[in-house]
Amino acid sequence: MRKQFLYFLLLCIASLVLSFTACGDSELELNIELEPEIATNGLSSSLDSRMISLNGVLYTLPIPFAELAANGWRELHERPHHTIAPGTSARFRILENGGQWINVSPFNFSETARPIDKSYIDFVSVGSIWEDYASELIFPGNITLGSTYEEVIAAYGTPNAREYDYEAPIPLETLIYFSGCIAIMLRIDKEAGLVWAMDIYCVKRNPAPGQFPTAVTAYETPIELGDDWRTFIVRIDGDLYRLPAPITTFVENGWVYRAPHLFARINFGADGVEGLVLHRDNQIIRTTVRNYDNVIRTEEYGFVTRVELNFTQSGSEIPIEFPGGITEQSTIEEITTIFGIPESIEDDDGEIRVYKFGSVDAHISMEINTNTGAIQRIVIRHSPESVG
Repeated sequence: MRKQFLYFLLLCIASLVLSFTACGDSELELNIELEPEIATNGLSSSLDSRMISLNGVLYTLPIPFAELAANGWRELHERPHHTIAPGTSARFRILENGGQWINVSPFNFSETARPIDKSYIDFVSVGSIWEDYASELIFPGNITLGSTYEEVIAAYGTPNAREYDYEAPIPLETLIYFSGCIAIMLRIDKEAGLVWAMDIYCVKRNPAPGQFPTAVTAYETPIELGDDWRTFIVRIDGDLYRLPAPITTFVENGWVYRAPHLFARINFGADGVEGLVLHRDNQIIRTTVRNYDNVIRTEEYGFVTRVELNFTQSGSEIPIEFPGGITEQSTIEEITTIFGIPESIEDDDGEIRVYKFGSVDAHISMEINTNTGAIQRIVIRHSPESVG
């Protein structure tokens, strides 16, 4: 159960791949003037200080991984041969020290691939859900796990944004603060009124809202389906798209998603991808969004590269049509007549057969119930190396 809760926490954490201006191979230009008030434990009261206390040791974000390693921190699941591409993050990793854990995100600021021990840590998180594994992480203003809601407000004032999660093991309210290059998220146990989990990010602002990449503004909505499924043109509930399609085209057609309240909160780097659920009325589309720009972007600037409809789930019974007139009502015989011979056919649990047409990054798959012949799930994926 504890492990399940741990994975739940990792899923709850908004993924964030962050970037700084590199000066040479390791120096960072942060341009922050610091005049912090220092507490008795040496920790500043100002978020702008970028300081944290971890198990009694003071650090300043971003933290050289070697500095944490020197104090006994190691990857819980070491990957000695793994390297991080230039200007990208290794996503979330768990570090362990004497039976205590922290969740971190290592970032490579250099222009060459580097192992994790040459990276910087720009994200740190802990949660009470880890029970005995939780480390003592203290934010500026002496906010830590178990701090009261009133103490948080006294330390930081009114939050920049709030979020609520009633599907977590306990009802949670998330308070989000953004100051200088630091963003923090404090999840409050609504019943106890105490800090239940805490994340700190060292962030760089994205380009100003509205400055969309050229590939987004150059996208043209198709005017017809055509006859070749390899064009990856699809009609979803009456609207035409050509994948990869800017997320903005779905938004223009009335689809919405839970947008980040913090500009740069949900943030992925060049070639990064994020899962995103789109909603329209009571309808649901599961998608994958990719960043094709050469700078860090939030998902509003990205492209939808994958669409999934599961017709066994409420809200996903959405009309879809492919070139050649193939729809969610088509039979496998009709599909193979138009699409040709599948690249692969796989059986799953005896009652499900999955037909895949195309390659890993450019395919359409149909999940068929072998008892009824009905399509239960459709996935269309087109994720080329570049767009435009």
